[in-house]
Amino acid sequence: MVKITYKKKDANLRQVIRPKFGKNANLRKNVHLFAKHATNIVITTQNDFNRYQYSLSQSFKTNSTSDESHNLNLQYDNILDNNIHNITQIINHNLSISDINEENQENRSDQEDEINQENEDQENYSWESDNEDQENYSWESNNEDQENYSWESDYEDQENYFWESDYEEDDDLSFEFKNQYDVLQNTPTYYGETKPYFPNKTVMMMFIWYTKYMIGSHAYQDLAKIIRHPDFHALDLPLSITTLKQMRRGLPLMTLNSHNIKINPKDTPSTSPFLKEGYTFSIIDHIERLLNNPLIYPKLYFGPGVETSERSELWHGQVWKESPLFGETEYRIGNVLYKAGDFVLYYTKEMTEQRLGQINGIVIPKENSKQHLLYIQKIIYYEDLPGNIKSFNRQNQSNNHNTVWLTEKREIISVDDIITHVNIWLEDLPEPVNYDYRIKEILYTHNNQQKIRQIQKRHRLPCYSFQKPPGLRHLKFFVDLYFDDFGAFGKSYHKLGGLYVQFGNMTLSMRQCLKNHFLIGLIPFGAKFTDFIKPFICQMQKLQDGLIMYNCNGEEVFVSGGLGMCTADLPQGNDIAGVRRHNADRGCRSCEITQEKIGDINFDIYMNCRYCHITDLQYQEIKHAITRSAKKNLAKKYGLCLEKNILDHLIRNRHVQTPQDPFHCLAGLVRRLLDETFNSMNCEGHSEFIKEWRVFEVPSIWNRLQNPITHRDSYWMNDSLRLAMIIPYILTRAINHRHYKAEVLTRIKNDCLLSSQVQVPGIIVNCWVKMAKACKYVFKTPYVVNTDYNDYTILRKILERAIVALLKVFGTVFSKLPNIHALRHLPDIAANFGTLINTSVSIKEAVHGLYKRFVPHTNKKDISMDLSKRDNTLQTLRYLLDGGLDMRYNKIDLFAKITYDERLHNLLDNWYISDIVEDNTAESCSEINLDIFSIHPDFQDIQVRGLWKLNKIREQNLPSVLSAENFLTDLTRIYIDIYQNSGAIIQRHVDYYSSIRFTVKNGDVYSNITLRIGEAIDVENVDDPNGRSYALIRAIMIHQDDFRRNNPFLLIDWFYEKGSADSVTGFPIYGLQESDDHSWFHLYPLIIVDRKPKVHFVHKCTARCSNGSHDKNNEEYILNEFYYSIL
Repeated sequence: MVKITYKKKDANLRQVIRPKFGKNANLRKNVHLFAKHATNIVITTQNDFNRYQYSLSQSFKTNSTSDESHNLNLQYDNILDNNIHNITQIINHNLSISDINEENQENRSDQEDEINQENEDQENYSWESDNEDQENYSWESNNEDQENYSWESDYEDQENYFWESDYEEDDDLSFEFKNQYDVLQNTPTYYGETKPYFPNKTVMMMFIWYTKYMIGSHAYQDLAKIIRHPDFHALDLPLSITTLKQMRRGLPLMTLNSHNIKINPKDTPSTSPFLKEGYTFSIIDHIERLLNNPLIYPKLYFGPGVETSERSELWHGQVWKESPLFGETEYRIGNVLYKAGDFVLYYTKEMTEQRLGQINGIVIPKENSKQHLLYIQKIIYYEDLPGNIKSFNRQNQSNNHNTVWLTEKREIISVDDIITHVNIWLEDLPEPVNYDYRIKEILYTHNNQQKIRQIQKRHRLPCYSFQKPPGLRHLKFFVDLYFDDFGAFGKSYHKLGGLYVQFGNMTLSMRQCLKNHFLIGLIPFGAKFTDFIKPFICQMQKLQDGLIMYNCNGEEVFVSGGLGMCTADLPQGNDIAGVRRHNADRGCRSCEITQEKIGDINFDIYMNCRYCHITDLQYQEIKHAITRSAKKNLAKKYGLCLEKNILDHLIRNRHVQTPQDPFHCLAGLVRRLLDETFNSMNCEGHSEFIKEWRVFEVPSIWNRLQNPITHRDSYWMNDSLRLAMIIPYILTRAINHRHYKAEVLTRIKNDCLLSSQVQVPGIIVNCWVKMAKACKYVFKTPYVVNTDYNDYTILRKILERAIVALLKVFGTVFSKLPNIHALRHLPDIAANFGTLINTSVSIKEAVHGLYKRFVPHTNKKDISMDLSKRDNTLQTLRYLLDGGLDMRYNKIDLFAKITYDERLHNLLDNWYISDIVEDNTAESCSEINLDIFSIHPDFQDIQVRGLWKLNKIREQNLPSVLSAENFLTDLTRIYIDIYQNSGAIIQRHVDYYSSIRFTVKNGDVYSNITLRIGEAIDVENVDDPNGRSYALIRAIMIHQDDFRRNNPFLLIDWFYEKGSADSVTGFPIYGLQESDDHSWFHLYPLIIVDRKPKVHFVHKCTARCSNGSHDKNNEEYILNEFYYSIL
């Protein structure tokens, strides 16, 4: 073994043995120096000699320049012979390590000094790293403190470092190639003009074009269908893309307005101008489009709030019911007009007693009902107060001053139950001249306890009146404003703010469509929200007063509207509400909680709630402060900004109508819980978790999640929420107390008063179970409310349990998070807006992401202009596709025909057809070019992927040829019952595929559905229209009938309830029908699935299940009720 000593610890030995030669290097001196170095090398074996000889040869050959290679090789041969001769002598003398004494070391030190002195005298050589600016390479050390290399051999003290090969003699260098790609294959030989590689020039040109531009599969499919369409003519295609772009000029586009806005120079490059154009669309133009859209206008809801047992829409919430901007607040009974805010005396439903109440609004029992009901807030007498509230002082107030108490309970009464008006003085308002009763306190419930607060601490009813022309229908629009910032994206270093609106008059299913999100404008980088939104404010003020428009039927209507809701994430939502950021003291926009009490579950959020009329007074106090320092101190005291938000120029309750976003709130908490769970595990726990996570049966429509331990920083919010649906099962299967750190086990054992550390994993799993249930219930729709059941009450209890569990297990972290406090406001938000899905920004975030995705396709000179124009074009095309009117022409049927052409559905996909934004996994199998027949006209564009080979069919124990022993009888039954084909089946061959994709038309809404092998589906129960049955897809089958039509079928196994529940989650356990069990049919036509699957089953694993392989004798599955669709 060849060894050398080198003092520098991290030396690169190639710098010593194989220096690079510059253009002007003196090769003679380099070779001479190398010869001197060679004499100090100790060679102990013949193998070392061979390696050294090879190293010398490679050093000279590699570093020789092309101009000097001939001379270098000659010198190299001479020097190498001399060195070999010297080395051979060393080997023959059998020098060993023990024979080297101190004299040898001194000699080597002298030789080293000579070498160093010689190096100093040579100006052309220094041991420096390569420098591109220098033509000569130097031989100086890169480290100034270690200028010399030591070539000593201190064998006795073992201080020397040895020049060793990178590999040992006994190292195993054998390996095996796993796969080989791009090898020569036996492909068909073509004989045409482009033989032998391509069948024709068309394929060849498209192949080169695809390879050049790396076209995606979806874009290519769109192009291929356009080219193959019978109406496509290549000669009609313009050669210039500019000509193609100019086609938009003839469309009935909306006007894109611009106004100058100031740019903050601190946030922009020094070359940026101080003024930029901000581009906005008019909210009134959007409304005019909706009124003239024959597909949308009939579906919009304009009417009173609806008091129903199943609540899913915005008009089911309190804000709609109690606001004159959206609902009805006046009703005439006989000659008496009753308005919201009036106090009445009325009979109870049993007509047994009289009660007091305040009218909050006029409601109806269901949409488009003619029956009107009064929405009443209850008022109670002293006798009705709970025992803990009653006192001698309150009794005297009741007896001497006719004091009554306002409650937060609401009920509906018939207009026939009204007795008369009553005059009541609310003591936070000026005292009237005459009144029958007075109210100074409100009865409310906090933590299941009845409490009292002052009348000043209430949300006052909005008051507004319209000057509506007589005889015109009044249409009130509910405007939902969403604001968010672009982050840094693509190659654009700057950001854009996005401002969008939705209209709450649309149903939830309509609002989940991409095409029903409308752009107001994109805020340029460096501009202020206040400056940009001024045109929107002015237009909304006009809309509040009302204006006359025409609908698609040519009828004149009176249109008004208001700002119903402002949605954003936590920090931007606080800005819109005029409240300091959430990490500041009193940084909650819904209440005045301080930072030290954020984790206090007993904090009274109603007693300390923010009320709009109170914060108005606080803003006035800040405004009239003399100095700026005094203004800041007051703002800090109240947790408010220095001035109101510009949206306060509109009629709104800034604290009620700027709700906390449940999507950001829960996703942030789940992400933090992931961090704490994985940080509590040891290395073995991480390994076991990942091992189980990789084989876990996740829903097939999910994207493949990255490693949650090493790559969770790259998770999107929906990725975290998805992992929360399955992590309780993974932890139960894979993790026990040995997989957690000792200090974590000890802390949780002590904090939870456990008897053994073995119980700790169960506590952590239970924490995840409660968190997953909270997520599921927050995004539940509809919420059910009746006399025996109240989803809002259950939601509050579930969230409180989740908060307690998080604070109990990981209290140090979660007690200071604003998200943990925001959970307590969600039940009230749900009641105000019907459901929490109505306030969630999950879909809005996805729409916002679409604009980010198209930024790289712009020239980045004026991104806001380019994206606004694109949106304008798409919305105009959508308007025309819906049959919208263009006043310049008569009725146009051109675009309407496109929606009925299945060959062009790909052009409309993901912006016009897609109803719900949901990430699907990318198909690994290529689409099969097969014309598949649909027996139902609402099932269109059916495509299959992943044709099974014969060996896979045999592995799944399926037949490839029909017979009486397999599916022939069932297939005959389906052809007779569904296809009305009673003839004998002649074609007996069937094909199997991995997935099938199709489009379902439900009215005017299109849904893309993808089914895959091994996926659970929910099917409508024929016996119970409101019930669903569940099945597992075992195979996707295509059979060609005698008419040569390819018909799709599903081979399924049914789930059935076993009457038991899982001990960890409490969810029901199901059994799975075996393939030879014919109690229920296995083969069905595709049309039994008319919606996207919304169910997930998890195998109830036992000790016999391991590494993703489940016990075949165990057919028990848990219905995963944590599962829901994240939008």
